[in-house]
Amino acid sequence: MKIDKNEKQSVQLEKGFPITHKSRIVSCLENECICRTLEHDFKVNKIIFGSIFFTTHVAALICLIVTLGSGNVCDDKIGDLQLDLEALRTEYDSSLRIIRYKLKFIENVINQKWDFEEAQNHEKQLNFEELDRSTDKEDIHLDSQSSDFNLPENMIDYLDVEHETTKNISRDPENSTTASPASELLPSDELCSQVVSSNAEDFSEYFKLCKEWDVRSRRTKRSNMRGKQSGRKSTTRRRVHPNKKPNIRGPVASHFKGGVPETYIRDGGLLAPWFPDDKASAAFSLKYEFREGKGTIEVTEEGLYLIYAQVYYLTTEPLNTYVINVREKDAPAKPIAYCSSNAVVPEGGVSEVSCYTAVIRYLNATNQVYITQRDRNRRMILRDGHSFMGLICLNSAPEPKRRRKNRD
Repeated sequence: MKIDKNEKQSVQLEKGFPITHKSRIVSCLENECICRTLEHDFKVNKIIFGSIFFTTHVAALICLIVTLGSGNVCDDKIGDLQLDLEALRTEYDSSLRIIRYKLKFIENVINQKWDFEEAQNHEKQLNFEELDRSTDKEDIHLDSQSSDFNLPENMIDYLDVEHETTKNISRDPENSTTASPASELLPSDELCSQVVSSNAEDFSEYFKLCKEWDVRSRRTKRSNMRGKQSGRKSTTRRRVHPNKKPNIRGPVASHFKGGVPETYIRDGGLLAPWFPDDKASAAFSLKYEFREGKGTIEVTEEGLYLIYAQVYYLTTEPLNTYVINVREKDAPAKPIAYCSSNAVVPEGGVSEVSCYTAVIRYLNATNQVYITQRDRNRRMILRDGHSFMGLICLNSAPEPKRRRKNRD
């Protein structure tokens, strides 16, 4: 059973016709015709420029012969001709670049693979408002009498050859059936010239719609892929080393408590020993190293630190003072904080008093922090909760970017 010619024409570009066939036909025709047009323009421009170039040189040669024969000077005319020649050369180069760019663009469009399944799924999303405005009609029937744009007879034969199931397509958009394309063949030169000569304005409208559909389908495909990737559950489990610490960003700290119940310092000096309290910082522990019998703490990372300390005294003296010191590498120590407390001591009795202080300091790697007792003959209680000290790294210095080695 063969469908009538007018019926085929009305079926081919109605809104119910699958967009895969329509966009593919129009895009193939448009791309092929633009390629041939650009090639023709390129040849014409080349011939024109060659003729102008030859004429200019002949005129300059004639002017030179006349000058030598008559003794007159026409340097100005030769200069004007050279300027005109340079302007023509510049214009020719610019037009040549534009033509090459358009040819490359059309070649990429022709060689791309159309996703017909994606087009069929998103057929309802295509907007036909521009097509309706160009025709000013509700139904599009491509007859030679009623429409400005006529579909050539070769196009109908081309559809019969490439899509054998076109005759099974009905007018109803809901009951329309689509056929899978067999091959991506370009139409002949005669068919291309007929389509272009029929009506260029309507053809440009169809080409705009095809470009819109192509862009929308690509965006929809990318968005769908993002949704699939985000909603996908990972079935593989990462292997984590049992002794490896988690990669945690933010402040890290180390808290230290006394290593002995009590200590007595006669002539003033270093307050020690200290032991780390792992329960205080847990996974947020700061990296450090002990020096001088676990009395000095050496930082290993450059950054901004909060240094705090508390000393609990059991004393018979009213004034009790200690100092927090920082010592840089190969440099003398510098006091950064003092803490002094006054105790009320009864006659012949002993008093208990504590002193707490904290300070913020920017420390470099290998800087050492320690506490010294300023007064003589002082007894300190180093039990848990009485005397302690610690460091909190508020913000570390950014690591320098590693330079990539050239593998050449």
